[in-house]
Amino acid sequence: MNWPIKTERCLLRPMTAKDRETVFAYRGDKETNQYQGWVPERLEDVDSWLGKRPAEINTPGTWFQLVILDNGHLEVIGDIGLHFPKDENDICWLGCTLRKADHGKGLASECLESVMLFLHDALQKEGVVAYIKEKNFPSRRLFERLGFKNVAVEEGDLYKYFRTLPI
Repeated sequence: MNWPIKTERCLLRPMTAKDRETVFAYRGDKETNQYQGWVPERLEDVDSWLGKRPAEINTPGTWFQLVILDNGHLEVIGDIGLHFPKDENDICWLGCTLRKADHGKGLASECLESVMLFLHDALQKEGVVAYIKEKNFPSRRLFERLGFKNVAVEEGDLYKYFRTLPI
């Protein structure tokens, strides 16, 4: 793959162990990440989490993490998780985390749009899925603005959103 993916204001590249402290700083914020499936308690939790990530993108049954860097300072401000389901080679699941200081600036939309284009053009994916907790209204609005439709409610409080590609 040719990294980074470039947007107007950001760069996206695979997450590495060098990103561990910055990732811990924004992912460890329990209030901001109250709806996330994973919030690290210690720096070692990030190490363990990173150790489970594959070296190659598009590995069935795995999550692959891209960090989001702002173009100006090249500092990590968030990440996008890509899950490649074992039994569905034509779709990918998406998740996005941004540090609190960068909420509300349109960066998540900008980065997710670029990632969706990449998934379609480079990996030939036909659709994307996002699972969002019921009370996470900002994320639900974000994905709806990106053209995702709520197609199911699963496990009581998880909304399943879907969108076909290309965008």
